[in-house]
Amino acid sequence: MIDVFGRINSQGRQLSLQEKRQAGVINEFSEIVRETAEMIRVDASRDILALYDMPEISLDDTRINSGYKITIEDMFWYQSGVLGRSNIRNSEDEEIIADLLCSIIIVRPFEDSRENLDLLYDETSKL
Repeated sequence: MIDVFGRINSQGRQLSLQEKRQAGVINEFSEIVRETAEMIRVDASRDILALYDMPEISLDDTRINSGYKITIEDMFWYQSGVLGRSNIRNSEDEEIIADLLCSIIIVRPFEDSRENLDLLYDETSKL
């Protein structure tokens, strides 16, 4: 899945680690992370979205003003000072959500690291 998307997106921007995680697996955990992130970003969309409707759920930066519907500066994460523009563009909001959800599920703080986040999305992982 990631390889196919990588070829399609070869001229686009590089995917962040979290975007690769989310694109690489579809399971109950990844869906909860995606749906929670969409609700917080206020970009909850239909399950099937026409390509021409992508601007409705795409992030915009007022410094660039690409005409997309969701502006980073209006987002909870940015307004509260939790994440900056580049953090949001790299889907670090989803990493925070994954961390929090895992901590709730395992009933103890999740040890956040790249390797542990990768394990959350690894179908063979016991985590």
